[in-house]
Amino acid sequence: MNLNNLFIAIERSTGVTENDLKNRKRTEKIDIVKGCYYLLARENGISVMDMSKRINRLHATAVITIKRYEGHVEVRDKKVLEFLNKIKEELNDNEEK
Repeated sequence: MNLNNLFIAIERSTGVTENDLKNRKRTEKIDIVKGCYYLLARENGISVMDMSKRINRLHATAVITIKRYEGHVEVRDKKVLEFLNKIKEELNDNEEK
C-alpha cells in the first residue's frame, strides 16, 4: 500500500479528500479521519516524515496524533473504529481488484 491508495480509500469510504486533510479546517469527522490516516499509514510502513509531508504537517504532529488515536483504538472508541474499519475495508476491496 502507498499513500495514493490510502487517500483513494479514505475518500471513497468517508468522503474526506486529501485536500480536506491538508486544510486547517477542523471538524470532528476530519479529525477522526486524519487520525485513521496516520494509524493506517504507520501500520503499512510509511515513515512519519512521509505521511506528515503529504498533508503539510510537522512530524511531531503525526507522532502525537498516532499516540492519541492508538489510545482511542485501545478503549474501543466507536466512532474511531467505525471510520478505521470503513477505510480498511475499502483498502482491502481495492487490493482484490
